[in-house]
Amino acid sequence: MFNTRSLLRAVHDIASGPLENAHAMPPGMYLSDDILDLAIERIFSADWVCVGRTADIPNAGDYLTFTVGNQPVAVIRQKDGHLKAVSNVCLHRMMILLKGHGNVRRVVCPYHAWTYDLDGRLIGAPHMDKTARFSARAMCLPELNLEVWEGWIYVTLNPDPVSISEQLKPLQDVVAKYAMADYVPVVTEDS
Repeated sequence: MFNTRSLLRAVHDIASGPLENAHAMPPGMYLSDDILDLAIERIFSADWVCVGRTADIPNAGDYLTFTVGNQPVAVIRQKDGHLKAVSNVCLHRMMILLKGHGNVRRVVCPYHAWTYDLDGRLIGAPHMDKTARFSARAMCLPELNLEVWEGWIYVTLNPDPVSISEQLKPLQDVVAKYAMADYVPVVTEDS
C-alpha cells in the first residue's frame, strides 16, 4: 500500500532541508506496517525509552506498565527500594501480568495463578510440582536494562546499550538548576 523507500526519502528530504521549509511527515509514515517494523527494530528495540518518574512509584510493590515496541514491560519498586524492569508476560501461557499502575505484594498471573516475587522470580506454579524436571527456582521473568536519570525512568530492550546517563551528560549543566530529581507528581491523567 505504501512505498517504504519513497516515505523514507520524503522524510529525509524534510529533515535535511532548511527549517523554514519544514512540514509534517507524509501520512504514510503513521500508517505503514513497514515503517512501524523499522521503528520497533531501530528505535524501540535499540534505544532508551522514558517510561515515567521515580516519584510515581515510591513504595515497595508500586509498579507501572507500558509497551516498548511490541514488548509488554513492568517497572516495579523492589523491597530494598531500587527499581527493576521485567517482561510483563507470564512464562507459562504468555498472559499479561499487570495492567496500568498500582501496588502489589506479589505478581500473580490471572490465567493459571503462577506467582512471581517483586523481583520476577517464580515462587508459585500450581500443579507444576507433578511435572518431571520442572524447577520454579530456575524460572524468572526476563529483566530489561533500566536507568534513572534526574528522576526519569528509562528502559531499553537493547541488551548492551550505551548508558542513558552518558548520552544525556551534555544536558546535565542545562537541567541542574531545575532539580528534576526532586520533582513530585501533582496530577496524573490517563488518556
